Amino acid sequence: MKKQAEISTQDGLLELAGTTQIWIWAHPCRMEDCDCRLAMILTTSDGRAALLERGSDVHKAWHAGADFTRVGSPTMGLDVFLLNIDSVDAFLVGSQTPLDVTSHPHVRAVLDRLDGEVLDAIGRFYDHSRGKEDRATRAVAAKKIVLAGWSRGDMVEYGSLGGARRDLYRLDGKLFEAHESYCPTPKCTCGEVIVGFEQCQPGDATDAGHLTVHQSGGLQFAPSTGGKDQLDRLWSAFRQRHPRYRQRLARRDAWMKSLGSRLVADSDPSLAAPLASVGRNDPCPCGSGKKYKKCCAGVNAAGAGRFAESST
Repeated sequence: MKKQAEISTQDGLLELAGTTQIWIWAHPCRMEDCDCRLAMILTTSDGRAALLERGSDVHKAWHAGADFTRVGSPTMGLDVFLLNIDSVDAFLVGSQTPLDVTSHPHVRAVLDRLDGEVLDAIGRFYDHSRGKEDRATRAVAAKKIVLAGWSRGDMVEYGSLGGARRDLYRLDGKLFEAHESYCPTPKCTCGEVIVGFEQCQPGDATDAGHLTVHQSGGLQFAPSTGGKDQLDRLWSAFRQRHPRYRQRLARRDAWMKSLGSRLVADSDPSLAAPLASVGRNDPCPCGSGKKYKKCCAGVNAAGAGRFAESST
């Protein structure tokens, strides 16, 4: 079994943006083969030093691989809850029912300030604590990036190459995932990003549609049939989670264009030989030490990137 990555005390320790100080300390689930996507959040408004002192027992238990959830308790002088890092649902420790945050104002205050940058940082820490290599870093280092089902001229969904979490939103009892698609052509000046909302649960209904975000700030909505109100509300939730969304999209657009010259369709005849396929019971190529089916199989669907470490 692969040795767990070395974690410093400072990892997962973040101060949230806002007028009043709130510090959080994220401790992701480290149970092998668990895909719960949960992190225990310790939080206080009393400052960084207080959080480090009061949360030290939880952190030691987590670092040792023990059941750290048994240590977490309101008696330590902190607010403690579990966070799904993808859907941003909160749970009391030991509960599987999403928390009614109207009855827990301290938790709600934290959730209201968990913007996309903080959630992405927790997502990277979640992967790092499990010994998984950062996918964006791996993409930058690759000589070739082979995209299944892609043709030159197509846009590329960011999550196929980078990102450490799914951007999920709950609306009217349904779960939607936001997908950001970018033009990877290095010299293209179209300045367009497409943000689409795909319904995940239940999976038998139509999606809400998508919108095109122009570099100038202009928006062009393309809702699904009868889905205009739904798309408007999802976009509002997206902007609330990503208040600096234009900077976010511009940064990711530049990153995607920096990879554009190395993107190759899996059907491209210039490939000397196709990359070897990965069996579900083979070691995952991300380096986590887990079987492929227990690790990255879910993200290596059509359109997901495979990385070649050499130019041949």
